[in-house]
Amino acid sequence: MSGKLVSLHFPAQPDRLCMVRALVRRAAQFVGCDDELTEQLVIAVNEACMNVIQHAYHDQPTGEMILEIHNNA
Repeated sequence: MSGKLVSLHFPAQPDRLCMVRALVRRAAQFVGCDDELTEQLVIAVNEACMNVIQHAYHDQPTGEMILEIHNNA
């Protein structure tokens, strides 16, 4: 399966990252990533999102983020 797997719009708030991590984990598993790669992806996406929340939105609750996950295999 190639193409967009998921598109998620969510408030730029740290408490939403639990949902993002779960979604990234499930998408990685769905496309066949092994456990190590899956966890590396989860950590990388979490860190990227947290950086945006802290540095772009300065922890303001009005920001919105969009996460899209594509499978180009």
